[in-house]
Amino acid sequence: MGTSLLFGLISTSSLFIYSSIFVLSWAFYKLFLYPYLSPLNKIPTIRNASFLYGNMKEIFAGEAIDVYIRWMADLNSSIIRYYHLFGKERLFVADADAMKQIMVTNGKNYVKPTFLFGLFIRVAGYGLISLNGKEHLTQRKLCTGAFKIAVIKNMLPSFQRHAEKLIDTWRKQIEKGNNVLKVHHDLHNVTLDIICECGFGYTTEALCNPEQPETKSLTAIMSSFKPSFLRFIVPSIALNLPTEENKSFKENMRRSDGLIHDIITNKKQEIKKQEGNMEERCTNLLTMLLFARDVDTHDGLTDKQIRDHVMTFMLAGHETTSSGMCWFLLTVAQNPEIQTKLRKEVTSLLPSKGQPITFEDVEKMTYLNCVVKETLRLYPSAPMTFREAVNDDNINGHFIPKGTVINIQVGALHRNPKYWEEPEKFIPERFLDDNSIYPYSYLPFIAGSRMCIGYKFALLEMKVLLANLIREFKFELLPDVTYTKKQMITMKPNPLLELRASIVDY
Repeated sequence: MGTSLLFGLISTSSLFIYSSIFVLSWAFYKLFLYPYLSPLNKIPTIRNASFLYGNMKEIFAGEAIDVYIRWMADLNSSIIRYYHLFGKERLFVADADAMKQIMVTNGKNYVKPTFLFGLFIRVAGYGLISLNGKEHLTQRKLCTGAFKIAVIKNMLPSFQRHAEKLIDTWRKQIEKGNNVLKVHHDLHNVTLDIICECGFGYTTEALCNPEQPETKSLTAIMSSFKPSFLRFIVPSIALNLPTEENKSFKENMRRSDGLIHDIITNKKQEIKKQEGNMEERCTNLLTMLLFARDVDTHDGLTDKQIRDHVMTFMLAGHETTSSGMCWFLLTVAQNPEIQTKLRKEVTSLLPSKGQPITFEDVEKMTYLNCVVKETLRLYPSAPMTFREAVNDDNINGHFIPKGTVINIQVGALHRNPKYWEEPEKFIPERFLDDNSIYPYSYLPFIAGSRMCIGYKFALLEMKVLLANLIREFKFELLPDVTYTKKQMITMKPNPLLELRASIVDY
């Protein structure tokens, strides 16, 4: 027995020694040898990476997008190699020609990595954001009809009506003596009202009744996308820990799913009551989804697929727009001369109060268009995404092996001095001539087959609301408040935006 125990101890000791040697050898190889043997070794590289964390601590410690802009300047390169956990290589790309290659020219070779899907699938299931390949293309085709410009033009009265509701809310508050507006809070709620009405034919009244349980649950779900090192690195573990945050998340999901079930059920009942050909009168996304049929199989969408699309568009359809409008109002408050010039334009082109706004009215607002574009250049709602190479490729002369994960850095691209003169300055006039913009250097909605399907909806909604708000109110910064860029599901001002406002006299 003593001999057996001795051999057992020796075996255990040997196993520990061999395992330690293997781990140390692997670490030595990854840290000191592989960077020079890697097919990516010709690409400028961030060298101050730890074996365990790579460069991830630096990325999470800084303000959104700033670390990438600093790397770009330090290495004088728009394509950079950096490290994820345990020496895993990644590429950061802020080069316009590379963007074209990845998104358009060879777009089929680049898919969303599965690690992006963890939290979003848990919330929104398999909507457009969470699909790849043929399934993504099939589902996108079924949704495209709802976002044609002819359909979106019909939503103008709704955009205008909700703009007037928000104006009325803020006027009443100011007239009562409180001129500090909770801009983020109210824009979040009014855009939720708009996407529910225009997208699903459902009335939420989040602006007027923000304390209703469904509204609070949707807001809480959005906050669940806050950046977390653990959630970003190992979402499957982080999302299943028995924490109070995760328990609250599950309850909010239960309420939100109940709201979406009601939305879909009500729309189905409405369709049943309609006489004649309802399909010819489709005016919102949900109705079109219920009627959608695959061209080849003639199959419609399942209830689960419809639920996932509704949740995806509900979350993405108001969060990106509200974030963009917050940045717009913050920048015009920081630049009063731009705000004055903008007010002069919209006042001359908006119809009289009570008169319907037309698409042509909005199209004439060239300076508004410039200010919106410049806002989205400096503060894109989604400043980064990721792609993974399915097969080997060549980008700008660099060999890209199969499996390479690429950080698509739109935020850094938009501030790349290679394409933008004085990139950190807010200069709306740079968009007066779109032909002067270098191709694929401006991608607030990315490009190619994964370009934001609702970008026309978002831009028109933003312009109608912002034109009305600028006509009615003068916006000013609060003293001693400094805003930074914070990455949640979108990039938004931190702290949440509040501005001082006064009613404009005419």
